[in-house]
Amino acid sequence: MLGKLWLIPNTLSEGPIERSIPEEVRDVASGLTHFFVESEKGARAFLKRLPLRIPIQDAEVLALDDSRAMERMLDVLRQGRDAAILSDAGLPCVADPGAQAVLQAHRIGAEVKPLVGPCSILLALMGSGLNGQSFAFCGYLPVEKIERERKIRELEQLSSRHKQTQIFMETPYRSQKLFESLLETCSDGTWLSVAANLTSADQTIGTRRVAEWKNGRVEFGKAPCIFCLSSLP
Repeated sequence: MLGKLWLIPNTLSEGPIERSIPEEVRDVASGLTHFFVESEKGARAFLKRLPLRIPIQDAEVLALDDSRAMERMLDVLRQGRDAAILSDAGLPCVADPGAQAVLQAHRIGAEVKPLVGPCSILLALMGSGLNGQSFAFCGYLPVEKIERERKIRELEQLSSRHKQTQIFMETPYRSQKLFESLLETCSDGTWLSVAANLTSADQTIGTRRVAEWKNGRVEFGKAPCIFCLSSLP
């Protein structure tokens, strides 16, 4: 019998793990020994907070970008042992590595078990007040200024044409620059929601028209942010 592949959610912020990871998920993760992860450092930090039922040094923790990871994961499953996919923050396979590993598990007939946990994309959408019936996640926008502004205008047009919320993100140290580009590029009537430091004690979510954002100076610093944009009236 094949082992199961568990998809383990990670926290989005510091603080008690109980705040965002359900007890059932912590219990499952605590009993596993084979982890295929976004990064070894991020995974070990999470595993120390559980804690594991075995010494952490005895757990197998292998980064998904390691050339050995895929075949090793499949070997574990074929031997009838369970394995886990774990990202550095939030849900694995959703704007994070892991999808190819899950696909290969399906191909050999292993059972895939996704578990409940925090997802910054959906939390930001939930808290935005914008259209949650039709939305698109666009990942990261271009870094280069001209290309980024072109992409922002394209997202505005898509939102207007399809009545669809456009969701995107940026690395924390570029959040402020992206926010300023949005104010410079978007129409004054466009709705912009910014969710910063989700699930942390200093979480903020604000939704305003671009013209309103321009009226006051807002500093997000290096906070991790999710942006939601809508051209609806």
